[in-house]
Amino acid sequence: MITTDSSTAPSRRPRLAAGARRYRSSEIRDLLAVIEQPGVLSLAGGLPAAAAIPTARIQVAAQRALAAPGRYGSLALQYGPTVGVEALRARLAAGSAAYPASTPGTALVVTTGSQQGLDLIARVLVDPGDPVVVEDPVYLGARQVFHAHGARLIGVPTDSEGMDTERLADLLAGGLRPRLVYCVPNFSNPSGSSLSPPRRRRLAALAEHYGFVIVEDDPYRPLGFGPAPPDPISTHAPDHTVFLGSASKCIAPGLRVGWIASPPWLFDTLVTAKQSIDLHTPPLTQLIVAEILADDAFLGSHLEHVRTDNAARASDLHGAVADFIRCDAPTGGMFLWGRAATETQAMLPRAVARGVAYVPGAAFAVTAGTHAHHLRLSFATLDGPDLLAAADRLRGAVCGPTGCERE
Repeated sequence: MITTDSSTAPSRRPRLAAGARRYRSSEIRDLLAVIEQPGVLSLAGGLPAAAAIPTARIQVAAQRALAAPGRYGSLALQYGPTVGVEALRARLAAGSAAYPASTPGTALVVTTGSQQGLDLIARVLVDPGDPVVVEDPVYLGARQVFHAHGARLIGVPTDSEGMDTERLADLLAGGLRPRLVYCVPNFSNPSGSSLSPPRRRRLAALAEHYGFVIVEDDPYRPLGFGPAPPDPISTHAPDHTVFLGSASKCIAPGLRVGWIASPPWLFDTLVTAKQSIDLHTPPLTQLIVAEILADDAFLGSHLEHVRTDNAARASDLHGAVADFIRCDAPTGGMFLWGRAATETQAMLPRAVARGVAYVPGAAFAVTAGTHAHHLRLSFATLDGPDLLAAADRLRGAVCGPTGCERE
């Protein structure tokens, strides 16, 4: 019989699962932990301004949701169906001031934020080692999810018309067979570009020809400064496109309500996968979102105010940095994507010391060594005076004692 003295015996730490080693922390969330301190003006996070969140209207909707009767008490406080509350699914199918009606023939699953939608899609369609095509630069939340599921990311460059679909076509002709092609078609994060109508049709045609799935992640659609964005990619290839929508940008991120519009062949598998994760998205927040989306007069007015306010902020920030950051004027969304004369990762400590923060472009790079001179600036959070003060502090970090350089 072997005995040990538990006070002196070395402990054996249980090992993590192999898949846990693929989890990576978000560079932005790591950065926010450092820069969210008094005196620092942050252009880093993609947080809506306080005025962009309709708190009073949410309070009214919450009271009504709590009073909604169900078979076993309050509908808002009981377990709900995995696919989502019927009132919200019906509203999403019909369309609203924020989003058009869902593409005919698609099936809707309400998710706990669109980030969960991304995870569900990767769970059911991606095996470790599978190639997944993404925009380069790419949204960090998508990269996190795909890495967690062991995907091999292939970056396709973007320009002012979004993902370069001819570059993608060349890769496909050369033998690449991705499981997924991921894009943010409207006011992409971080680049701010939107996929042009010809490229939407081209991407849809490539998906049908080569048999891959397009993941159309569209959280910024309600935030354009000009005419309504083009038709979703899903209208061109409904059987090969999974559409992701979100209430985070048009109502409030803290509600954590998103949705998937999927082809029928994928629907049941997504629902079963969601059951294993959280059973269902909270009915309370679903009912709040359903009521606000159904209030076309309020939501239309609210979004018009948000767009006008964001357009003014974007113009102010662009005008304040354009002489030392090479960048296009934003046309929607929440971000300005620019290029500086110096490497922005190395410059960040100097910027934070001056009381301003941003996200270095290298954080969004798929291809190693790219975007080292880029940076992402959010214009959506700070009010006008603070936004201009942040730009002035950034100027001090970028510009040397002899003045500003532009690449």
